Amino acid sequence: MKKRILFCILALAVICQANAQDRTFNFGFRAAPAVTWLNIIDDNIDSDGAALRFNWAFFGTWNFSENFSIVSGFNVNSLGGKYKYNLGATHELPNGTATNRLRLSEFQVPIGFQMRTDEISGFKFYAQVGLAGGYIFNARDGNNQNVDNRLFNASYFVAAGAEYPIVGGISLTGQLKFNGGLTSVMSTRRFANTKADFIELGFGVMF
Repeated sequence: MKKRILFCILALAVICQANAQDRTFNFGFRAAPAVTWLNIIDDNIDSDGAALRFNWAFFGTWNFSENFSIVSGFNVNSLGGKYKYNLGATHELPNGTATNRLRLSEFQVPIGFQMRTDEISGFKFYAQVGLAGGYIFNARDGNNQNVDNRLFNASYFVAAGAEYPIVGGISLTGQLKFNGGLTSVMSTRRFANTKADFIELGFGVMF
């Protein structure tokens, strides 16, 4: 085990040293607390609040000039939120509504364009815009029951952030990102217009 850990450290050091000499490519890892909610278009179903989730990502940038890059990688997102729906008035539910929540797990691959400033007081600031395709591999309701979901989820994203170099081509990063759903995450007819949005605040390290 110790030999494997040492090998990983040495391999990472070699990659960082090679990357420091050729800055056409950077990669990194990011963790992000997120607030996610459902965007529902239906007369009998409404969004009923957001949920706090946690996302993480492996990302890469291909720098075709000093200030412009293509960004991609993969993200693991937790989506969902609360919703309420009309059941029709009953003795138990006099107002005819009930509430539930939806939790989705998504493996997402984004592709986008990044614009970055020159160094300002040690920082480099950037903005990103792009599209993403996701595979929903888990979907459950508030009763921990499986729900009928679509496997593919298309979305768009906009983000703004900053990089701060620390040592040897390694930088700390932070960004605020909004991800908006373009397609419904549910496959049932009743929830046919249910999209998932989120906003996250991510922190990571870039090599």
